[in-house]
Amino acid sequence: MNRFIPDSLLEALLRPLAMAAPNGWVYIEVIAPDFRFLFLGLLGLLSAAMAWKSRGAPAIIWALAGFTVVAFVPWLITTGNGRYFIPVLVLGGILCVAFVHRLPVTRSLRVTLVLVMIAVQGVAVLQNNPWGPWNAWGLFEWRQPPYYPLELDAQAREQPATYVTMSVITYSLVAPLFPKESRWINLSSLAGAEDATPDLVRAQALLRSAERLRIFLPSMPSSSTFDGRPNAAVVKRIGQFLQLHQLAFARGGEGCRLLPMREQTQGLRGADAAEAPERTEPEQPDAAKPYPRAGFWVCEGRYAPQAPVAPDTFPPVDPRYLEALTVLERSCPRLFPAGQKKVVPLPSGVLRHYASADMKVYVFTDGTVYYKYHRALNFVSVGTVDKLLAPGFTMSCDEVPGRSGLPWDRGI
Repeated sequence: MNRFIPDSLLEALLRPLAMAAPNGWVYIEVIAPDFRFLFLGLLGLLSAAMAWKSRGAPAIIWALAGFTVVAFVPWLITTGNGRYFIPVLVLGGILCVAFVHRLPVTRSLRVTLVLVMIAVQGVAVLQNNPWGPWNAWGLFEWRQPPYYPLELDAQAREQPATYVTMSVITYSLVAPLFPKESRWINLSSLAGAEDATPDLVRAQALLRSAERLRIFLPSMPSSSTFDGRPNAAVVKRIGQFLQLHQLAFARGGEGCRLLPMREQTQGLRGADAAEAPERTEPEQPDAAKPYPRAGFWVCEGRYAPQAPVAPDTFPPVDPRYLEALTVLERSCPRLFPAGQKKVVPLPSGVLRHYASADMKVYVFTDGTVYYKYHRALNFVSVGTVDKLLAPGFTMSCDEVPGRSGLPWDRGI
C-alpha cells in the first residue's frame, strides 16, 4: 500500500510539518493533525542551541530523538501509514516533555510549555473528534456490545457457512455474532489479480470447498425492494463482480434476505436515542417504495467456474486497451502497480482499479485514456491508446491532483 508514501524528497523531509496540517490522507485516512513532531523539532533545535547550559539534555534523550528521526526513513519508504508508526508516535510525545524538562528555564515556564503543547494538540483532537457526537466515520455510535446491533434470524444464528464480503471495509466486527464454525473471506483486494498469485489460489480453494456460500453485503435502502431484498439492478451489478471470482447468486435476488439493524437505535446518538419513540407497527408496505431499514444482505451463493457470461454484460475487450494499461504500469509503477490482468467492463470502455494506490484508470471506446485519484474531483487525461502505444511514451508521475504535493498545495 503506497497511498501515504511521499511523491518527492521534499514531501518526505517536510512530513513532520505536513502531519500537523488539518487535512486527511496525510499519514492516515482521517483528518488527524499531529503537532508532536513539529514541537519535537523545535525543542531539539532549542536544546541544541542551549546545550552549553548545565541542564542540557542527556545522551539517552538525544539517542531516542535520533532513533525517531531515523525511523521516519523506513516508515516513509514502505507505507507512511500512521497505524504502523504508533510506537514512534507515542515516543514523540514523551520526548517533547523530556526536552522541556531539561530546558534551563524556571519550573513554572517548563510546566507552562508542556500545558501549551497539550492544549494545542488537545484542540486539534477536539476539532476532529473520532468518538463524540460529531463522529463522521461510522453511521452509528457504539455504546455497548455487540459492536453492530444486528438482528440475526435463526438461520444466521445456527447455520455455519462461508461468508463472502466484497467491499473494502470488511465489516469483520459482525463475525462474532455468527456461528464460530463459519468462515469469512473478503475479495476486494483480489479483483483483477493474476491467477497464479498465492492469495488468489488460496481464495479459490476456499470457495471451491465451501459447503454453504453466502454473499454478505451492506444493504442500500434506496436500492431495496419493499421486503428488504436488493433490487434487480443491484443483483445484476453484484453478479458481474462475482463472475470475476467464479461465483454467482444461487437463486438471484430470490435467494437474498435482509438482516436489519435494530430499528430503535438506527441513526440515533446520545440523548436522541433515549428520547426515541416506542416502536409501533409499520404501515402496510408499498411495493413502489424502497424498504427503509439499513442492515446487511445475505444471499445464497454458489461456486460457478463455468458460468456463462452474457454478451451484453462483458463485451469483448480490445487487446490494445490492455496493452495501454501495461504501458502505464511500466511508466509509473508506483501509481499503477503491475500484477493485474483483469479489467471491469463499462458500457463505454473498461476500468482497472489499483486499490493499493487509490487509483483508477479508464480506457474508453473512443480511444481516450484517463486516470483518477480517489480524492481528486476530476479525471486526468493521459492521451489516447495510440499515443500510449507509440514508441517513447512518457508521463509525469509526481503531479497527481489530490495526491502530490504538501497538504496545502494539493489540487483537486
